[in-house]
Amino acid sequence: MSVYAQPDNLEPEDGYLSCHQIYEEYYIDLKKILFENLSYYTYARAIVIPSFGKAQSLVSIDSAEGSTYLTYRILKRQVRFDKKDTNRIVFREYKMKLDTSLTNRLQELFFLATSNVRYPEEPYYGSDGVTYIFMSSKQFYGTRCGKIWSPKGGRLYGLVQITDWLAKCGERKEIIDKDKMKEKVDGLIESFRKK
Repeated sequence: MSVYAQPDNLEPEDGYLSCHQIYEEYYIDLKKILFENLSYYTYARAIVIPSFGKAQSLVSIDSAEGSTYLTYRILKRQVRFDKKDTNRIVFREYKMKLDTSLTNRLQELFFLATSNVRYPEEPYYGSDGVTYIFMSSKQFYGTRCGKIWSPKGGRLYGLVQITDWLAKCGERKEIIDKDKMKEKVDGLIESFRKK
């Protein structure tokens, strides 16, 4: 087992039926709060789960009423395993319209990343950091999902940078550094196409 080796692809996300029982209620509570009023089908979605301290957040690109929206939600405090006051956890939400061109690029990126999911060849361990869960839906393919823990570099770190950028855009309600980030998205798309 390595402390440093990390895969270059997302790993499969533990499903509800396969996760350890101590996680069951935690993930149910987290999903209920973060996914409130969002469609199951998403162009691109990232859930950010810090190990300690910071609260969980979500970036999601979805359609509603004929338009596409970027939604950024951050919980006011962390959902915990001990279930203390889960019913009173609320989130701040930022929402803005997103153009079709950018939506299509982001969906392609997230879909390619989640389509290349595989188990790591060598297990690795980390106790403090951030778990990122990525999702994307496509007609006839359904919703795909993958995760990574605190990537240090490479294309998975690029995916995290895109997630952070989308959160900033959502918070500011405007697309910042659009040309630079479109280039980064396109580069990552090419990287994930190479498998």
